[in-house]
Amino acid sequence: MAKSNKQKPVAKKPEKPVKKPQENSSVVPEVQGKELLSWRVHPLLEQKRKGTILVLSSIGFLGLVAYAGFELVYILVSAIIIVGAFGSFVLPSTYVLTDQGIKFRNGANILERKWTAFGSYQVYADGIQLFYKGKGLRERILRGIFVYYGEQPDKVKEIIKQHIAPKEPA
Repeated sequence: MAKSNKQKPVAKKPEKPVKKPQENSSVVPEVQGKELLSWRVHPLLEQKRKGTILVLSSIGFLGLVAYAGFELVYILVSAIIIVGAFGSFVLPSTYVLTDQGIKFRNGANILERKWTAFGSYQVYADGIQLFYKGKGLRERILRGIFVYYGEQPDKVKEIIKQHIAPKEPA
């Protein structure tokens, strides 16, 4: 008897339903859309006075930790905490504004949010604070995202003003 070259049909596993983000959810796996503007800033290097104050006060604090007789491990942990606390100022940040939302990267921190996640903004000399609407626990704890202007402050302000309403005075 000749063997048949026909293969048995393989039963397909049922596909698991893909969990879609909720309609009003501000957290999305990836903010899609047309890129409107992208830039990179390093505030520590660009704002010399603030950078100098931060570096000197950090060295002073670490000196106090060392003077108190703590071991090298505690000094290193203190330095890591300082960098973590002031990460958005100390480490370079990359921003991408799209027609759908904002992408932000600072060190190991990567954040993507739709414009609908923000309820208002406040303009400052060196950037714009985007405030979350505050519906979820995370949004209540975190105020929002501070966006440094970089070299194109007018363009950044224009794009953000098109997508978010300004903060009303208290």
